[in-house]
Amino acid sequence: MIDQYVYSEGIDPKIPPLEVFDAGFQGHLQAIRSPRAQASEIEHAIKHHITVRLDQDPEYYRGLAERLEKILQEHHENWEMLVQLLLGLKDGMEEERQTQAADLGMTDREFAFYNILRAETEAAGDDTPPYDVEGQIINTNAKLVGLLEEATGIVDFFRKQDEQKRVKLKIKRALISSKLALPAEARNRVIDRFMDLARARF
Repeated sequence: MIDQYVYSEGIDPKIPPLEVFDAGFQGHLQAIRSPRAQASEIEHAIKHHITVRLDQDPEYYRGLAERLEKILQEHHENWEMLVQLLLGLKDGMEEERQTQAADLGMTDREFAFYNILRAETEAAGDDTPPYDVEGQIINTNAKLVGLLEEATGIVDFFRKQDEQKRVKLKIKRALISSKLALPAEARNRVIDRFMDLARARF
């Protein structure tokens, strides 16, 4: 769990780490002489970055947290190697996300919703969806985000239960009419997760 990442291993969560993309981060790191302490500082900063941004793109940042944990487990005693691997993860994590979104022709916001729909589609199937299903994910995602953009333009949308029920029904119908063939349980998860993400992104 990400909370465990942030609060474990003697890191004091009451002291905010320097933001990983802060102009002074590299200089701050170079002032630390011990590779072990450097690794701890980078780890803490990445975990903080993930925690702060988690609600903006839950699937991407959970995946990033898993990659971080894998690095920590596999190299936890090789401090110099760990420093290099953590720096590599730090340097590429936002650029990678931007590149993936651009390759799909999506905005940052559209990409966050796409990640949820793709993850739920994969979870409902046996393997990674083939290209034709990927196209359906992209098209369906664009339709669902469009519905949310329209709905959230209503004043105080998230305080109006009737309006929320209306857009949920529209999302459900769009999912049923798509070729994704999601079971009812998966459709309900998509609806709930899209509404949660909409609260963070609109």
